[in-house]
Amino acid sequence: MLVALAAASICLAGCSDKPASGESDPVTSESLNVGVDKSVVDSGKMAASNSIAENIAGSPNHKMLHGTLQAAGLVERLGGDGEYTVFAPTDAAFVQIPPVTREGWMLPAQKQVLHAILNHHVVRGRIDSAELERLVDAGDGAAKLKTLDGRDLWIRRSGASYILTSGSGNKAAITEADLAQKNGVVHIVDAVLIPAT
Repeated sequence: MLVALAAASICLAGCSDKPASGESDPVTSESLNVGVDKSVVDSGKMAASNSIAENIAGSPNHKMLHGTLQAAGLVERLGGDGEYTVFAPTDAAFVQIPPVTREGWMLPAQKQVLHAILNHHVVRGRIDSAELERLVDAGDGAAKLKTLDGRDLWIRRSGASYILTSGSGNKAAITEADLAQKNGVVHIVDAVLIPAT
C-alpha cells in the first residue's frame, strides 16, 4: 500500500502550477458561487434532492469518480445517512494521472490504496463555501480539514480561488462550489488529491 501511495505521490508531484497562497484578488462570494441556485448545475445535473452517491453516479463529468467509489466500496456510505463534504475530482482530473496508475488502483489488491485516496476527498459535515471562507479567515489564509480517515487536508486562499493541498503535497483548485446534496455538499476540484504515505 505504501509503495502504491508513494508512486502516486511522485506521479502527481508538481501536477498543478497553482500558487500555494494568494497574493492577488481576495476570495469573494461570487468566485465561490455562493447563492447560486444549485438544484441543477452544468457540472453534472446534480439535484439537491439526491444523495452524493446518486448525483455522482448520474454526472457525465464524474464517471471515473463513480467507478472508483464502486471499486472502493464507498457508494453506500455516500448514499446513506450522515452529512459529508466531498471535493469531487472530474474525469479531466483523473486523466492527469498516468493510465497505469489509474488501472492499478482498480485492482482488488489495491482496494485499500484506492479507499485511502478517495477518503482524502471527503470531510464529515456539510461545509459550504461560507464556512470554508470563515475557516480560512480564522486561520489567516489557511485552514486544516480532517478527512474521513483522519488525515490532514489544507485549504488556502489563492487569488479568487481556494486551493486544497493533500498530505502528499499535490494541489487541487475548487472550480465549482456549493452543489447541495441531500446528505451534504459537493465542491468540484480539478485534480485528484493523494494522501501522505
